[in-house]
Amino acid sequence: MPRMSIRHETRYSYGRPVRFGVHRMLLRPRDSHAGRIVSATLELFPPGRTAWTYDALGNCVCWYQPEGERNELEIISNLVMDRFPAEPVALAVQDPNTAAPINYTQADRAVLAPFIAPASETDPGVLQWVRERMGPPDEPVLDFLNRLNGTIHRGFSYGQRPEEGVQSPAETLQRGAGTCRDFAWLMIETLRI
Repeated sequence: MPRMSIRHETRYSYGRPVRFGVHRMLLRPRDSHAGRIVSATLELFPPGRTAWTYDALGNCVCWYQPEGERNELEIISNLVMDRFPAEPVALAVQDPNTAAPINYTQADRAVLAPFIAPASETDPGVLQWVRERMGPPDEPVLDFLNRLNGTIHRGFSYGQRPEEGVQSPAETLQRGAGTCRDFAWLMIETLRI
């Protein structure tokens, strides 16, 4: 069983001391058959109060309230995990639920509805872009996802952008560039179309 250590550092610097609101942080993956958390620690600056809860989806949430005013914020998450990897298995193509687009049962669709409806207005250019990347009707979904992920990885330039928010998928396509959050949003929204 492979063991891995993950250190994720987030640092913000401000031109003057600022007062912070409560931070809602999702820092821990859920334990599953494929992975188990061995240890998890946080390094927080400035010091502050933390409380741990679970959200409606079973995610572990850390609520962090930094104390006082500072011109820097630092959140470092250290995880040690045991992994139990398994090769992805392509489901039989004869099953219509393995081809893109996926056909969900009525019960699954009711649960997934909030996650599969596009969150923004579908731009015709985005729709055309994703249609050009679709494979044959009986293509396994994993093949399509891998191709779309590779297309985004190879086809766009990465750049830092300090502004808040995320670009629309249409804006990311038009610019041919963005940040990791823009690429993630492009992937999510194109899969919802």
